[in-house]
Amino acid sequence: MQGLGFSEVEAALAELHDVLPERRSAFRARIKHLQKLGFPAGLNTGKGTRAVYTLEAIAKLVAAFEFMQFGMMPATAVHLIETNWSFFRVTVAAAYIERLERGWPRNNGFAFSWVWILTPQMMADLAPPEDEQFASIGAFRLKDVEKTFWEDWRDGEDNMVPVRGRAYRLAMVNISWALDEFLSALVRPEGNLFSQEVDQWTFDQKDFDELEKDIGLEFTDFFARRLSDVDT
Repeated sequence: MQGLGFSEVEAALAELHDVLPERRSAFRARIKHLQKLGFPAGLNTGKGTRAVYTLEAIAKLVAAFEFMQFGMMPATAVHLIETNWSFFRVTVAAAYIERLERGWPRNNGFAFSWVWILTPQMMADLAPPEDEQFASIGAFRLKDVEKTFWEDWRDGEDNMVPVRGRAYRLAMVNISWALDEFLSALVRPEGNLFSQEVDQWTFDQKDFDELEKDIGLEFTDFFARRLSDVDT
C-alpha cells in the first residue's frame, strides 16, 4: 500500500506544530514514544525496515498530537482515538474526499469542516472509578471555520450530551483543517496518494447513521457502497 515514510511524516507534523529546528529531536522522541505504545499499529518496525504511514495512521497521529496540545497524556490520547476510531474514521474519509474534490479549505473560505467534540475530565482519579479522563461525545460538520461552533450546536444537536464530564466543558478539534494543514505541509505533494486506500475502507452502519444528517448527499453513494452490512 502506498504511504509516506517517517521523515516525511515527522517533518509535516513538526511544521504543523511550529516546532523550532533545535527542538526537532525532542519532537521526534514524542513520535517514537507513541510508537512504543504500539500507536499507530504496525509502525514500530525496528531498524532496517521502512515504516509506511497510510492515511489512517497519519490521521491517528495528527489527532493524537492535537489532543496532546490540550495537555492529554499520550496513553490517554491513544486510548481515546482507538476506542472511537470506527466513528472518527467516517469523518476522516469524508474530510479527505472533500479535500480532493473541492480543495478544502484553500479554495473555499466557507467550507464545511468536520469537528470532533470532547469532554475534558482530567481529574478522573478523584471521581468514581467508571469515569474516564476524556470521553468523546461526537462529531458534526461546521459551516465556516471562523464561525463559533455553539450556534450550530444549539441549532440541532440537543442530543449531543457528554457521557461523562460537564456539558459546559468542551474541547474541539477541527479534523478537516488539521488534516489539510498536515497534507499541505508535505515536501512532496500527496496528490491522490491515499485515494485507493480510502476507497477500500469499510464503515459500520451505526457510525454512518449517527453522522448521516451531516454527511450530505454528495457522500451518500460513497458510504452506501462501503457499509459493513451492505452487499457490495
